[in-house]
Amino acid sequence: MGQPVPRREGRRRGLHARGRGVGRRARRLGRRRDRERPPLRVVERARSLVGARGVLVLLREGDALVTAAATGQVARAEERLDIAATRCGDVLLERKPLRIDDVDADDRLDSAQLGVPDASTALLVPLLYRGRALGVLCAFDRIRGAATYGTEDEELLRAFAASAATAVATARSVEAHRLRAALESSEAERRRWARELHDETLQGLAVLKVLLSAASRSDDVERLRGAVADAVEHVTTEIANLRALITELRPASLDALGLGPALESLAQRVASVEGLHVDAAVELDGAERLPAEMETAIYRVAQEALTNVAKHAKAQRVSVRVDREDGRVRLVVRDDGVGFDPDDPTSGFGLVGMRE
Repeated sequence: MGQPVPRREGRRRGLHARGRGVGRRARRLGRRRDRERPPLRVVERARSLVGARGVLVLLREGDALVTAAATGQVARAEERLDIAATRCGDVLLERKPLRIDDVDADDRLDSAQLGVPDASTALLVPLLYRGRALGVLCAFDRIRGAATYGTEDEELLRAFAASAATAVATARSVEAHRLRAALESSEAERRRWARELHDETLQGLAVLKVLLSAASRSDDVERLRGAVADAVEHVTTEIANLRALITELRPASLDALGLGPALESLAQRVASVEGLHVDAAVELDGAERLPAEMETAIYRVAQEALTNVAKHAKAQRVSVRVDREDGRVRLVVRDDGVGFDPDDPTSGFGLVGMRE
């Protein structure tokens, strides 16, 4: 005979509730904060879903599986596992889930390599995305209910793994895009400096050469003195231009005096060159300076933001504020210009550079 109706109904409701849990956890993986660290979010959600003592996610890199994240009672796992030599590799290549009721009896599953040396049971599920096997989701030992993983656990984790694979693939795509954008931004910056040096410094030196060459062919003392005076004036101008370029590359005040004076100097330069009213203030508690790399990052972001304001915002006033809030340093650049939609695609590299 079949199960009594109340028991079947209870089981059906339980499956339905767990299915809703899969949907909720899968949707959470699509949130922006979860997309930033998808492997960690994947193992956390998976562990909660099947009640595992420990969960790992292994991602494929060439001929190896690399531990991307782990949660629960998992010690330090080996960083790389040979796909051809492990049961996890079998699951990856065969693209089928596998339940293991006795880990010790499986000579191709070395639980110690995965940081769970005393594991008894396991559930291994491939991460599949558009026909590609990206990795393997590994759950060890149930902490509630039955001692071993069952068909229901396999179905739930396989359904969750489908969404998890999408999240991992999306994160990899975003990271690859960020890397390309960062490289393009860096290359664009190099081209800009090459143009600056060509258009100003090299052309200025060419003019200086012409002045001195003409003077060297003259026997007129007054004319020679005039040419030398012109050359000295020209050299003075070029020195000032080079100093401005060097300051843009690395302001001396940032190293010598710190972030506050450097931003104030930047604000003054932008105001004088662009005709903007720029107000800068650094309000950090304590006299201790921020780490050098943090000061540099804040300065560069502020510099790029002010450049964007001058080029695109059609603003009259702009403020730059740096303060500390909840243990974090915050930079706010605000102008009274026309604004823009941050979600609109852009062909420039300014925002990309600031994000990086």
